[in-house]
Amino acid sequence: MSSAAAQLRFAAEFATFLVAGAGLAVVLLRPRLATAAGWPRAALAGGFVAVGLGAFLRGSLVVGDAAGLGVVALGLAGVAALGIGWLRWEADEVPRALFGAGLLVLAVAEVVTLATDAGPASDWVRAAAALGVGASLFLLSRRSIPARVAASGAGTLLLVVLAVSVAMSAVLSSNVQREAVRRTGDRASAVAGIVEQERLSAVKSATLLAATLRGNVSRQPLLLSLADAPRPSAVVQGDLTNLSRLLFTSGPLLYVTARQATPGEPATLGRVVATVGIADSDALTLAGSDVVAQTIAGGGDRAAPRVVGSRALSVAAAPVVVAQPGGGARLVGAVVATTDINHTFLAQRVESREGLAVVARGRVLASSGNTGSAAVTLALGRAALGGEGSPSTLAAGHVVAARAVLAPDGTPELAVVAATPSTLVTSTRHSLFRTLFLVALAAALVALALAALVGGRIGAGLRALTHAAEGIQQGDLAVRAHVESDDEVGLLGAAFDSMAGSIESMTADLRRAAEDEAELRSRLEAIVSGMGEALVAVDASGRVTAFNRAAEQLAGVPASRATGSLVTGVLAVLSDGGEDLTGLLAEAPAAGPWSRVAAVRRLDGETVPVAISAAALHDVAGDVAGAVFVLRDIRREREVDRMKTEFLSNISHELRTPLTPIKGYAHMLRSRTVPAPKVKQFLDGIVESSERLERVIDLLVNFAAIEAGRLQIEAAPVKVRDLVDDVVGRWSERVDEGHRITRRVARGLPELHADRQLLERSLDELVDNAIKYSPDGGPVSVRAAVAGNGRRAAIAISVSDRGVGIATDRLDQVFADFAQADGSATRRFGGLGLGLAFVNRIVKAHDGRLVCESEPGKGSTFTIVLPVTRSRRPRLPAPPGRAGADGNGATESPTRPLRARGRA
Repeated sequence: MSSAAAQLRFAAEFATFLVAGAGLAVVLLRPRLATAAGWPRAALAGGFVAVGLGAFLRGSLVVGDAAGLGVVALGLAGVAALGIGWLRWEADEVPRALFGAGLLVLAVAEVVTLATDAGPASDWVRAAAALGVGASLFLLSRRSIPARVAASGAGTLLLVVLAVSVAMSAVLSSNVQREAVRRTGDRASAVAGIVEQERLSAVKSATLLAATLRGNVSRQPLLLSLADAPRPSAVVQGDLTNLSRLLFTSGPLLYVTARQATPGEPATLGRVVATVGIADSDALTLAGSDVVAQTIAGGGDRAAPRVVGSRALSVAAAPVVVAQPGGGARLVGAVVATTDINHTFLAQRVESREGLAVVARGRVLASSGNTGSAAVTLALGRAALGGEGSPSTLAAGHVVAARAVLAPDGTPELAVVAATPSTLVTSTRHSLFRTLFLVALAAALVALALAALVGGRIGAGLRALTHAAEGIQQGDLAVRAHVESDDEVGLLGAAFDSMAGSIESMTADLRRAAEDEAELRSRLEAIVSGMGEALVAVDASGRVTAFNRAAEQLAGVPASRATGSLVTGVLAVLSDGGEDLTGLLAEAPAAGPWSRVAAVRRLDGETVPVAISAAALHDVAGDVAGAVFVLRDIRREREVDRMKTEFLSNISHELRTPLTPIKGYAHMLRSRTVPAPKVKQFLDGIVESSERLERVIDLLVNFAAIEAGRLQIEAAPVKVRDLVDDVVGRWSERVDEGHRITRRVARGLPELHADRQLLERSLDELVDNAIKYSPDGGPVSVRAAVAGNGRRAAIAISVSDRGVGIATDRLDQVFADFAQADGSATRRFGGLGLGLAFVNRIVKAHDGRLVCESEPGKGSTFTIVLPVTRSRRPRLPAPPGRAGADGNGATESPTRPLRARGRA
């Protein structure tokens, strides 16, 4: 019996039972409304009992055969007894006519039940009979006010019980059936997935066989010979037989040769020269499959489920390539390994009381267990293979579902049909109907009896309950019935009020939980949005579910566009060598945690190096529900590594350059007799190189002291003219004839309050740079004059040259640590890249600023602008990474030039 037919049967029999119970209550409690006491009253009471008992037996499924002669005879006897009582009916004509018509229809229903094996027709007729008898009883109750109230209340209660019972039976029965269909469908999907995954085992086996044949040097001449002259080979047959015990699969094996008419042309299918576990005709069919043909033509592994003869196989082919005597490699054939999707395969996966079948178009290839009707199995299999999704049905006492087995290209090749007995659905439905009838029996008897005794109170209580129910339905959870009595209506009202209180409490709890969840979600979203690293979350299908602000900036894609799209379409990941690694993002949900360094290509074409970390997300059942990727921009780390490498190279060069002449001159002075003029020349060279080496070491020591915060500034009055004279005088003695150092100091300059040694060292660095970056010679000018910064007087000391100048795109970087105008490995000029950074920090420590003006090919001018009076004690600025004046670790950016000619 279908679920719909069972619901119709339950509703019809339940209505008949309730009408019979109502009639019995009227006869017993208000007999004068229908007939006088005596045998008519007894006939009506017996008739209602018989009709109600028959409805109970059929509706609650107590009897095994709902259309049995005993139940039908009981029903006909009840109709006859009611007919006898109806002959002495003393009510009005309309109720009497309705009652007689209902009895006649009820008799017809019993006859139809006997004639049609209790089909839907008898149920509809029985429902109509119950409606007629019930209407007559309702009209009969109008003759008495207490009866009218009781009938109204009892009728309302019984209708509610009927509606709730029918609805509960429909919902629960439907849920049980739906759950059975879902579980069967899940089972079919699971087995279909296992069949699809068997191609991986077949690929492993085929690859193992191919590697074994290829690795056996003694077999290579034979394989070459078979490729040129195909013929059955007992040797290869023996190899396949011996190796079959080591494989991951248990199906037939083949070795097929490959033909190549001309070297360099694609190979074509040759001949089957060895088989294991397959007939010759099926071997030819298997060898001619597209899997083998594509393997030989393309030279790569192939795998797919295929139907060969009457067998369902998971087929994999692997190429066999051997070395030729004259050099080079040749594709000589292919090894075919299979998994037989047969009864044994299914029996290992079938569960208790379950049936499994593998269906191809038009026939069942293999089965295990009880799959029910063969026609239903074939029909569902064809539907699944025809692209109808996941067909399922409830037929022939089984819940049957089918799922397609897809080839790698998405083409359905086989269908797995799973079947489970529907006894659980049937037994659950029977138990449900029986329980509902028993509950309804007790409730109806009590309700009808008390309704007749206390109709007035019941009417008032039911109205209060109805009003409260309507209030709850409209959303007013604070409404209560407040029915206070000691009878069942009072208990019902108390239970109703308790239920309403529970609903109100649970609703409040749900609202609080929802608010807490919303607050937690907002907090998590704020945390994710504020992360410095890019965070991308995907579901199990690889579609983006979370894309924070850092991810938007990294990928150049807005979150509104990325969310819901495939992650492989949002992020393009490349290796350092340019290899496309985007596929790793699609594999992450199924893989374990991993991390690697790669690069992300933005929409604008820029490539950003990143460190990617990935991990799978799991649901409450432990299944993979998606993945999360964290991408960290490592451009800064790469730049630090580059600067470190460049610094090590520079310092090695800067230390070796002065050491070379020192070592050379000292070696000559020790190993040979040198004339006095030469000795002085050598010693001058040693002293000059020592001074250069000392300057490099002093610069490193001072810079390290600044970084560590240990370099102290000793401020004192400094005369600018004396400072410039000392610097120019010292450098004039060092430079060659190609460079000429001049100075110009304005008259009447005030004294500076500064550290003379550090200022002098700063000017030394600027003069050294001016000479170094003027390789073709030229004048170097040191000037000092008064400058105004708009608030207080200042002194500007500038060093100018006519050298190579600085490129425009490098001006913003020359004051950075380890920065040089030319940072390449083939640069013309040496240096550590720390001189200008050192000067910049010393100048800032004196509340000054360092300004650069430069033009490529025309030279550069570096100007130190220092205030004459100071508002605080000189202090070196905090090095990068240390807390600065704001206490948050922020430092000033390198000083930018105020103006430039051709470059900023």
